[in-house]
Amino acid sequence: MKDVKFMSAQEKRAVLRAWELFVDSSFNRSKFTKALYNHLIMHCSFIAHYDQNGFYETYFSRPSDTVHFISQFTDGRSIEYGDMSWLLGPDYSDINQAMCSYMQEKEASLCPLRDTFRDKQRAEDLALAKKILKKYDIAIPKEIAA
Repeated sequence: MKDVKFMSAQEKRAVLRAWELFVDSSFNRSKFTKALYNHLIMHCSFIAHYDQNGFYETYFSRPSDTVHFISQFTDGRSIEYGDMSWLLGPDYSDINQAMCSYMQEKEASLCPLRDTFRDKQRAEDLALAKKILKKYDIAIPKEIAA
């Protein structure tokens, strides 16, 4: 890590460590630090989503959104802007590439987490479908009745 105008190498290492703890905790809210949030919105091509809580709610309250968030760090393409410039700049490419490398290392262990997220999303979607069918007095197919 190298020092740059707005972030020292030591600060980069601290943010990377916060990232690792956050990922390892399966994105636990208590591990989502202000420094990590600030780095994501200022140097990783994410918008603020109003504030730290809004950002967390945007990406970590719905399983499908968490899977989408993860994809930026496994594929490298910004999920909000569609480009890869956040990985290529001279000032923050070192930490951003390290964040991607860490996520990619964890990808195998994230597979069960992704499966859990997908299962949870499926259950939420089916619950909503049941409510809509019930609202319109339409029989609920036995495949989703359980």
